[in-house]
Amino acid sequence: MALSGRFVSIKTILERVVNMYDTNEIDASDLINHIADGLELLGAHSVYEDKVTQVSVSEYRGELPKDLFYIKQVRQVIGPHTIAMRYATHSFHTGYFCDNQRKTSTKSYPTAVYPTIPDVNNSGALDNYEQEVFTASAGQTTFVLSKAPVAAWVWVEGVLQEPQYWQAVANQITLSQPATAGWEISVYYVTTATGTDAVKSATAYPTLDYRQAMSTCGETPTYIINKNHIQTSFDTGYVEIAYRAVILDNEGYPMVPIDARVQIGLQDYVLERIMYKQFLKNRISLDQWKVAQQSRHFSMGSARNHALMPSMDQMESIKNIWVRLIPDINSHAGYYHGIGERERIKTQPR
Repeated sequence: MALSGRFVSIKTILERVVNMYDTNEIDASDLINHIADGLELLGAHSVYEDKVTQVSVSEYRGELPKDLFYIKQVRQVIGPHTIAMRYATHSFHTGYFCDNQRKTSTKSYPTAVYPTIPDVNNSGALDNYEQEVFTASAGQTTFVLSKAPVAAWVWVEGVLQEPQYWQAVANQITLSQPATAGWEISVYYVTTATGTDAVKSATAYPTLDYRQAMSTCGETPTYIINKNHIQTSFDTGYVEIAYRAVILDNEGYPMVPIDARVQIGLQDYVLERIMYKQFLKNRISLDQWKVAQQSRHFSMGSARNHALMPSMDQMESIKNIWVRLIPDINSHAGYYHGIGERERIKTQPR
């Protein structure tokens, strides 16, 4: 079974070790270091905390959070909008190459201004914008507009779709899931960026072409991790980092899961480390240390398997990720929002 998600102070393990070893002659700082090592050796992300933080980027660099353990995903923040970033593959990735290419390029790059849009949840509020309505055929995903939009709003059967469920390149709208025969696809769009407070508007849905044009080199923004910093392909701006962090108590000590297998595993790991030190000083025999080592291998293995075991709900998402006919190749751009949802493919009855 999966971990409960509840945590207690590291002092719980300290008390277990002291009681098991039957002595108070143990350096508490050594124990804390051993427990922290044990948590990392478990290799289970469920013993860490999920966090999201915004980092300011200046001169292509931003400082990483101090409690960072593992980065899940990074995205660039442009006004009210975000663009999923990928890890750079460029051997000389510093941002300067792309920035210089941008400065010398003859390509026109729009500024970070978005259309000022009314309440888009009400399609009638967009009557003054370009509008095209399509009747979908079975399995259709692509719809061609008469003009290339800068920002678009897509309704499927009267329901406004978030940008992760569609993309627009040039004058082509592509849905991430096939449509059912007879569905009404309504598209409202604008072909130029207008409005002085557009940057403050959180309701504009820029097309893929427009988002890429605003990023460096007209490509997906990239990053690398380098010397306690995140290094981006753009000079200044902001990024949001979704990451896993070490869980600390009010005194700044690591916390451990409320789970017998994990706590016994950490206890045996710490005891083995203590007894190994004693063995090197000829204070205990090899057989005594081997017993501690064997116990540590068994209990840490049990704790790891237990911590990695998904819950029933997690297994449902895992199953939906694997059991698919049509791969969701755009899931990274949508921050994996719907990757765990069950695939729904409707066909016309014969």
